[in-house]
Amino acid sequence: MKRILTVTFGVLGMTIFSNPLNAAEKLEGNGIVVSPPKQFPYAYLEEQLLDLNQQLAQLQAIDGTKIGSRLGNYQGSNQRTRNFALNLSPVPLPKIETISEASDGASLSPTKETITQDSLSQTAPALPTATATSLPVSGFGGSAQDLLSEQVNLQYQIGNLRLLLNQSITDRYLEKGGKKGAKKHALLGFRISLNPTSKHEDHAANVTITVKPKHSSDKRPSIVALMPEEKTYNAVALSSKSGSFGAAALTGIFTLGLAGGSSSEVFYVYKDADTVAFQPPIPDGNKVSFGWQFRPVLNQTSVTPGIRYLFVALALDDLDDPDAYELTISTNTYWNRYDIKDRLPRNTIEESEAGPTTDFQVIGSVALQESLAPIVDTATASSLSNEKLLVTVTGSNLFRGSRVYVGSQQITAENGALSHPSDERIEFVVDTKSVLTNEVRITGQKYGFSTVVQHKGAEDLPGFVLSSFRLGGMAKGAFRELTVELQDRCGALNQASLLGRNAFLRIGDHVFEIENARFKADQNSLVAAVEVPQSLLKQDQELEISIPFLGPNFSTTAVFHPPIAVTSVQQLERKGDNVVWGLTGHGFGSANKNDTSPTLRIYAGQYYEHTVQNDNLVTISGKHTELGTQKKVIVFLGGYFEPTILQSPSAPAQTKKPKVSSSATAKKNSAGSVQYQGENLKQITAVRFGTEKLEFTAKTDGLSVFLSRNVTKEVGDVVMLADYGNDSIVELSLSIEQ
Repeated sequence: MKRILTVTFGVLGMTIFSNPLNAAEKLEGNGIVVSPPKQFPYAYLEEQLLDLNQQLAQLQAIDGTKIGSRLGNYQGSNQRTRNFALNLSPVPLPKIETISEASDGASLSPTKETITQDSLSQTAPALPTATATSLPVSGFGGSAQDLLSEQVNLQYQIGNLRLLLNQSITDRYLEKGGKKGAKKHALLGFRISLNPTSKHEDHAANVTITVKPKHSSDKRPSIVALMPEEKTYNAVALSSKSGSFGAAALTGIFTLGLAGGSSSEVFYVYKDADTVAFQPPIPDGNKVSFGWQFRPVLNQTSVTPGIRYLFVALALDDLDDPDAYELTISTNTYWNRYDIKDRLPRNTIEESEAGPTTDFQVIGSVALQESLAPIVDTATASSLSNEKLLVTVTGSNLFRGSRVYVGSQQITAENGALSHPSDERIEFVVDTKSVLTNEVRITGQKYGFSTVVQHKGAEDLPGFVLSSFRLGGMAKGAFRELTVELQDRCGALNQASLLGRNAFLRIGDHVFEIENARFKADQNSLVAAVEVPQSLLKQDQELEISIPFLGPNFSTTAVFHPPIAVTSVQQLERKGDNVVWGLTGHGFGSANKNDTSPTLRIYAGQYYEHTVQNDNLVTISGKHTELGTQKKVIVFLGGYFEPTILQSPSAPAQTKKPKVSSSATAKKNSAGSVQYQGENLKQITAVRFGTEKLEFTAKTDGLSVFLSRNVTKEVGDVVMLADYGNDSIVELSLSIEQ
C-alpha cells in the first residue's frame, strides 16, 4: 500500500496529514485519540510573546498623510438612465403583377396575373444599448473622518492585543498562605489524532479537556491562552444569476415585439475555519474545561485526517517555587453534525467517548531554571587584537541553538563568528569594548532560560580596586606611560588573584590590554605600566580596569586628573618699571616638592623664578621692559605633559585697582552667597574658582559671590580670583568650615 506523507511546521503547532485508513484497516473507538499531556517550558512561550509584543509596538496605525489626502473627497454619485424602445411594423400590402403577351393578331392582351404577399414574422426586437455612464476618477473616496475612525479602531485593536500578550495581573500574581509572589504556570501540549471514516462525513470532531487541582482546597486554574484559537483558510466564492425573456405577436395589420433581461454577480472572500478553540460553561467546583473543534473545510465532506499538536497555558493556584504541583486531567471526544453550506455545527453529540483520567505533575519555572538553564563553568577571553576578543564558554545545558547576547545585541554566525561545537562549549568573537561595557548572557534555545556569563566561583573572590595611577615621561611618539596600582579589596593582591587572566584598561572608547605577566608585586599591590596616547589623558577622564567574566569585583573605575595644569596668565600689578604676572590653573601646590613631583619652569624670554601663592595661583615678576614686552609665556611641566604656551597679558587699562578689605566664610558643601567689602569693586568683570566661572553682583563698595558646591566641597582656605580691567586679577579669600 502506497502512502504520501506531507509535514507542515508552524511556530505553535504542527499538522501531519496522511491518507485515510482503507476498509481493510479496522479502527477502534470513535476515531479521535488524545495522547497523554506533556509539559513545555513556559519561559520560552513568554519570550516568543515578548518578541511579538515588540513587533506590535512598531506598528503605527495612525497615518496623518493619508488622512490629509482624504480631505475634500466626496463619497458617492447618483446617475440614472432609462431606455425604452417600441417596435411597431405594419403588415405589408400584397403585390399584384400582371404579365401581357402578344396574341396572334399582334395585339396585347392579359394572359397572366400574379399576386405576391411578403411573409410575416413575429420577431422580438433587440434590447437597446444603454448609454455609457462614467463615474468620477479623482476626488472620490472615503472621508478623512471615516479613515481616522478606522485607523483609531485599528490602533485600539493593536493596544488590546498587546495587553493580552502582557498577561493580566490576575494570571501573574498570587497571595497564598501568608506569602506573595509570582504564580506557577503550566504550558501543556496535547497530541490529537483524527481518523474519520465514511460515517463521519458532514461531521466535526470535538475534543474537550478538563483540568482540576488534585487538592480540593486549591482554586481552579485560569486559562491564559489556547493555541491555536483558530486555524483558518481564506476562500473565495462567486455567485452568478442571469435571466432574459422575449415575445412577439401579430395583431391585425401590425406586428408587436418585446424583450428584456437581467443579470447579477456577487464575489466575496470568507474565512473557512479548520480548527476552533472553545470553552464550555464553567463547571462547578475547581475544574476548568476547554477544547477544540475540527471542521471540514473548502467544500470537503469530512475532517482532514492526521495529527494535530495543540497547547494550553494555565495559571495555577500556587506560588512559583521548586515544588511540583499536581493536576488531574481528563478528556472527552465526540462527533457532531456540521452544515458545510452554512459552516455551522449542529447541536448533536454522536459517538461520545471518555478518555482516561491522568494525574500530572507540573514542574515550576524555578525548578526548571535550576536544572535546565545554561550552566557556565569557565569563561575566558583571549585577545585577537585591541578591538576583538575570542570568548570561550564551557559548561552544561549549552544546547545547540542557544543564543548569545552582548547587551541587547545578539551574536550570530554572521556578525560574531559564533561556533557551537557541542552542548558543553560555545565560542564567539566580539568587540572588546562591548564585552567590557555590557553584560553577556546565554539564552537556551530549548527552554528560554537565560544565564549571565561569569566564571564559576568568581563571585567568591575579593577582586581588586584601582588605588592609584601616575604618569611617566613621554614615550615614543605621542604616547605616555601610565602606571596603575591595584589593591585587593580585603588583603594582599598577587598575580594568582587574577586567575592568570589579562586585564583591560578602558579610557573612553579606547581599550588597552595589560598582560598578566606585566603585573609586578609591590608590597600588597600589583603594579603595571601601559603606554596610552597623550590625547586621551584629559581632565575628569574616567579610567576603568577590568577582567572580563570575573564579575563586578574585578572591575574598578577612577577619574583621571592631570597632576598639574596651567590655564591662563594675567598681569596682577605694575609698580614703576616692575610688573607682576599671575598664572592660574591647578596642582601648583605639589610642584617641586620632591624628586617624583612635577617640576614647574616658566619661560618668557628667559626663565623666571616663580612663587606658589596657592594651589591655583603662581606669580612671576620682572622689569616691564623685559617681561612686559614678551608675547608668549611657555610653561614646562617637568616631562609630564608637553609644554603649555600662553599669550602674554597686555598692560592693564588705567583704572583704579579694586581693593578687598574683608574675607568670607561658608559651610562645607553649601551653595549660597558670600559678601565682600572694599573699594572700586564695581571694576570686577568675572569671578573664577579654578576653571569654573561663578555668578556675582558688584557695586562700588560691596561684592556678592554665589558659591557652587565644587568650591565648598572641602574644609580649609581657598582662593577665588576676580578679573578686572584688562587681564588683571585680585584675590578673594574664603574659609570653608565644617
